[in-house]
Amino acid sequence: MTTTMRAGGKRLVAKAHGAAVVVGRTTGSMARKQSFRPEGAPWLRAMPEPLRRRLRLDPPPPGARKLEIGSGGCPTPGYVHVDVTPKAPGVDLLVKGAHLPVPDAWADELLTVHMIEHVPPPALLATLREWHRVLCDDGVLAIHTPNAKSVGAVLASADDDATFWAAQSAAYGYGHHPRDCRGPADLEGRPDHTVLFTFPVLSALLDEAGFVDVRDVSGQDPCRHFVEWSPFVADLCLEISARRPARSP
Repeated sequence: MTTTMRAGGKRLVAKAHGAAVVVGRTTGSMARKQSFRPEGAPWLRAMPEPLRRRLRLDPPPPGARKLEIGSGGCPTPGYVHVDVTPKAPGVDLLVKGAHLPVPDAWADELLTVHMIEHVPPPALLATLREWHRVLCDDGVLAIHTPNAKSVGAVLASADDDATFWAAQSAAYGYGHHPRDCRGPADLEGRPDHTVLFTFPVLSALLDEAGFVDVRDVSGQDPCRHFVEWSPFVADLCLEISARRPARSP
């Protein structure tokens, strides 16, 4: 499977080769590759391990294969970072989260922090099924997303402009820090959220996609969004944990 994208004159390629994943970014004669290549390649075995590690040429071993979908500007350390933005720091796979160039049952863990609310609603189930596909048996999915219940409560009860417009930014995804949202003129740019979730709604979608042990774990592992927004929208983040059950023999 090969995924090709173009952005800013660059040709971005991601390929899946059996148990290996190869990612390349090419601009004219300049090429930069981040690769997970087969361990058995003779040239790779001859390369010193520190150099292989620095160049990220070794695939993560089973048990440590962790994907972060939509890593954006703040990638989580220790993960293979997936994003559609070429300039995203530390990006490894420049592909959409609904079309991951990794084999079935490759990943032990999949994390997505404030990404799923950007997925068009008609594509939600297909996206969740793709994440289900790439997870190994008993692999864990962790989702952080704005909590529609919390955001809605603030919008309904806000009695000052700063709180109200900060909640609007959280709901619609204007991408501004909450302290900078004091009125309608501050919500510049195009909003990019397509949907907000409550736990029952997202839990039902995860069930339909084949996940089990779906749990609301909000507040147990707060992300930066939770910390930044808490003075304006209490309990902003809905955090969900789910598991991919063992495949049938």
